[in-house]
Amino acid sequence: MRIETQLGGKEGQNTRRVRKRTTTYYVGRPSPAPVTPDGMLGELIKRNFMIIPVTVRRAVIEAAGLFDESMTAAEDWDMWLRLSAAGHLAVEVPQPLGLRREHASQMSADEGRMVTNHIYMWEKLLAGPPLAPEREAQIRARLAEARRTREAIRGDDRARALLRDTRLRLGALKRRAGFGARWYRKPPPVVTAAFGDLSEI
Repeated sequence: MRIETQLGGKEGQNTRRVRKRTTTYYVGRPSPAPVTPDGMLGELIKRNFMIIPVTVRRAVIEAAGLFDESMTAAEDWDMWLRLSAAGHLAVEVPQPLGLRREHASQMSADEGRMVTNHIYMWEKLLAGPPLAPEREAQIRARLAEARRTREAIRGDDRARALLRDTRLRLGALKRRAGFGARWYRKPPPVVTAAFGDLSEI
């Protein structure tokens, strides 16, 4: 298993710009990387920092029960959690190995779908093999957080919905003002060699 350390991403369908900072920088990859499966599980419960590319032995994936095809999002995070809970450890490679393109219609942009799948993922993990008390408490806290987010998205929790809407609006203003992302003026040669359609700023 490899922790993804990508070169950057494409902001929107038309800009063709490449970020200087990686996706794992923004999600906060653990540094140093965990050295035990339990440590890996604890970090993965906090957030999914394993984006692309990840390599796993076929036998390990098969033993874990394969990817959950009933999920419409976050099935990769679900897999990494299950593998860590089963005692497997990931190792980090030192160089960038992938490029993640971003666009408005991608799966992760649908917060409602994402949180629904997160709730299912946490519930499934709690229903699986017994976990260490500390990890179970972590997962229960994430499940409660996901349920509150779902209530805000649905409008059931008006105060939280207002707070969420304000946060999203401020984030959009920040992006329009050009804050929060640093871009290569000219993409690195390794990127343009693989993706010739990416242009200079």
